[in-house]
Amino acid sequence: MPPLRAAEPRALPRRRAHLEWRRAAHRGVRSLPLRRRPAVLKRLVRILLAVVLGLAVSELALRAAGSALLSAGGQRAADGGSAERFLCLGDSNTYGLYLEGPDSYPAKLDALIRAHAGATATVINLGVPGQGVHHVREGLPAHLERYAPKAVLVLAGVNNTWSSSGGRTTAFGRWVSDMRLVKLARLVTERFTGRGGADAGAGAAASAAAPSPNAAPASSAAAKPAIGAQDQMDLAEFMARGEETADGIVHRVRTRSGEEVVYLQEQRALEGQQYLDAISGGLDAIVDLCEGAGARAVLLTYPMDTPVTARINTAVRAVAARRGAVLVDLEREFRPYLAAGLTEALLFPDLHPRANATEIMARVCLRELLRAGLVQGEAQALPSVQEIQSGYRPPQRALSWQNGKLGIEGSHGESGAVFLSTAAGELAFHGMKTQLGASALLLASRERKDLGFTIGPSGRAEVAIPAEWLKSCSERGLELRAVALYSPQNLHGQWDNVSNTLVIEPLR
Repeated sequence: MPPLRAAEPRALPRRRAHLEWRRAAHRGVRSLPLRRRPAVLKRLVRILLAVVLGLAVSELALRAAGSALLSAGGQRAADGGSAERFLCLGDSNTYGLYLEGPDSYPAKLDALIRAHAGATATVINLGVPGQGVHHVREGLPAHLERYAPKAVLVLAGVNNTWSSSGGRTTAFGRWVSDMRLVKLARLVTERFTGRGGADAGAGAAASAAAPSPNAAPASSAAAKPAIGAQDQMDLAEFMARGEETADGIVHRVRTRSGEEVVYLQEQRALEGQQYLDAISGGLDAIVDLCEGAGARAVLLTYPMDTPVTARINTAVRAVAARRGAVLVDLEREFRPYLAAGLTEALLFPDLHPRANATEIMARVCLRELLRAGLVQGEAQALPSVQEIQSGYRPPQRALSWQNGKLGIEGSHGESGAVFLSTAAGELAFHGMKTQLGASALLLASRERKDLGFTIGPSGRAEVAIPAEWLKSCSERGLELRAVALYSPQNLHGQWDNVSNTLVIEPLR
């Protein structure tokens, strides 16, 4: 009699095996028979490796495609083979809000370097209104890769007071954030969820990835804005005009660095020490990126002296001292001018620098670049307080009536609102007295947004009085009194100046 042998395990019927697999999936891999676990684990490992390999290949492909695009557009955007490039990054103070292209501080610095420190250097203006330190940091790797600059000048931070993005991040977090796949995922998400508007993808891609091939040196003709005065005014009020969404505020602004539209989506503002930590952490990351690319980081303070900018400037100085970055302390250099009462002469009402202020900024930057050995040549003396005073003419804030419209005179960039009344009297706005009396029309005019204005480059704006109001005054034989209240920092409802009172006679 042959010896007894263990029976061979029979293969499970196909349907039964499938059911067993599904039950095991619910119970977990640990519930599978021991003899089947290795096979399942191997399958999972193969799937995981395939996913990782696919992501790696996609990341490399995106980087290769980006490098190819940058190389293809590099000659069109660069400065004709210049050996030394200086990038200026930041917000609207770098961009040159209200100013023509040649009047921005990067353009003036470019002219100074070419004239006094050698013609082989080029300054490129990459400022974007509304940017915070975190925006600058996110876009910096592409700029460094494209331009290979000798130095990077950064003036940013004030927009971090209303932006919740940014802050101190780990090296791993920055690495993940810089992955092309992550940026692509953000872009696709914004496209299909509708965040940022119908063409938000184009703007987001332009601002988050590489600069446009149309970006040009600050001194070139291409750097002049191809946008009108009203667009410039819109830039100044982009925060106030932002569309409230569940995710925050969507802003639409134009830039000089090639992108036509940039969308900024922000959560609630950071508070207290949070935004200062965000600024310090972002500047630290910027210095790291510059050092890794062989570029010198140059950090600028804001020229204006306000409680907010004073705290930001303190944070900037601390980072520059700790990291050995070049410091351009504009607040210190502007202090004598502002102490002499020249704030209005140098700064627009919302504290953006005027053309004479950007000249000072450029000269201070040149001096510090010379001290750091980044350029060769001679420093240029700063204008004296007396020179600024003699060249400044205070704006004439006045009203006129012509062709059914109110003409409002003031300083370029000032904003405000027109108030109307059919009664004489004396009303006070923040301590300023106006020759208006309380009336139903006064209350109505305070609610009309179309009575707001922003002074254009010509020093003038026009406001149309509602036709029904003119008709009512004419039929009743009433005088119409008007004043313009001028608002600081584009904050309607906060007034710091008032025009004359214009009396419009009844229309017969």
